[in-house]
Amino acid sequence: MVDFAVAGRQSEPTIPTELHAALTRRAELHADLVGRYLTQTLALTERRFPAVFLLELAAVLQIGLWERQGVHKHLATNVPSYAEAAAELAARANRGTSEFAGLCNATLLSRVLHAAICDLAWEGPEMLGAEFAVDVDEDDELTDLLGDFVWNNRTELNHLAEGDNQRCENE
Repeated sequence: MVDFAVAGRQSEPTIPTELHAALTRRAELHADLVGRYLTQTLALTERRFPAVFLLELAAVLQIGLWERQGVHKHLATNVPSYAEAAAELAARANRGTSEFAGLCNATLLSRVLHAAICDLAWEGPEMLGAEFAVDVDEDDELTDLLGDFVWNNRTELNHLAEGDNQRCENE
């Protein structure tokens, strides 16, 4: 939850450190996804796109990644499928650059970030190298048990994750 602290006359939102770190990691991932897509998949290196188009493309690519990882089906937030999101982005692009004028037009990115903040464990990728869908409404006792298990075994789980990463790098 965002806390509003009073500094002088104006309220300034303060973001939890964990959320700030998670959003920073997500932005870096999105930049990497878009960069790889444009340079490797489309072989584009010298082309200019509206910033909001690139943000929306990042959202489409994030949805595709979630689908491949099996995370998408666990999201409580209304996020379209990759096919739906890609088709909508293509339709908007065909209507022209006015579709991407101003951040208010980054509607898909807004939905993707909402899902990342509300439905996923913020520190999952950093701690265990994976996305985790979290549903706190189902069973608080189960959620507490799972949280305790992960916390109490974080060192061993981290070593397992590092071993998996090394094995993937060697293959």
